[in-house]
Amino acid sequence: MEKMGREELVTMYRPDVERIVAFLPWLEGKTSADVMQNYTGENGEVTLPFPVYGDIYLAFLETVGSTIFMNPNYRYIYSKYRIQDWHDELQLIRRADIMTMDILGGILSRYVLGGMTKAYLWTEAMDYQVFYHVVNRAKEIIEYWDVPIEVEAIGMEEEQVEEPVVEWSQEPAEEVIEEEIPQEPIEEVIEEEIPQEPIEEVIEEEIPQEPAEEEVEETMEEIVGEPEGTLQE
Repeated sequence: MEKMGREELVTMYRPDVERIVAFLPWLEGKTSADVMQNYTGENGEVTLPFPVYGDIYLAFLETVGSTIFMNPNYRYIYSKYRIQDWHDELQLIRRADIMTMDILGGILSRYVLGGMTKAYLWTEAMDYQVFYHVVNRAKEIIEYWDVPIEVEAIGMEEEQVEEPVVEWSQEPAEEVIEEEIPQEPIEEVIEEEIPQEPIEEVIEEEIPQEPAEEEVEETMEEIVGEPEGTLQE
């Protein structure tokens, strides 16, 4: 790459930069939450959730994957420039120029190609804004050495991440009809008056008392009798 002149490099990179720059307005400010979601099934029947990506994001990855930036030996670029983490990536992206476009290619390749087997890389690329900074820096470099690029924005309309349609062989659910259960008429409870026998009037009956016997004072004389006479000497 270093043997080629600046004009040759601009001519080689410009067509592909124009293609990916169309996604630049869409990439700005996007995170993984905006472009993907984990699919767990309608009723949680999927035991191992898997990521589902939006159409525009997949179109971007496909477009970048077909550009001159792709380098299957991107690990060599990371070793050459001693790139350890995403902080180093962003720092080198800002320092890149037309003579070090291989840096941008190596970083893009790690996330695009590596993400095909390690899905978390596609997520990290959006969360760390790696894709946005790489595409924006490539645009700045080409425009510095050549005429400005006219951007035809892609995907500026609101995008909805659709869940995959999974067809299950299920019998159609029977419509549940709530049948009104006939209610028997509630019998009116009539308090029946229990006939009461007439209470017999208690009449205090006067118990007849026998007349008390008159005490007859009997004198001793009556009991003994009259003396027949005086005892004569």
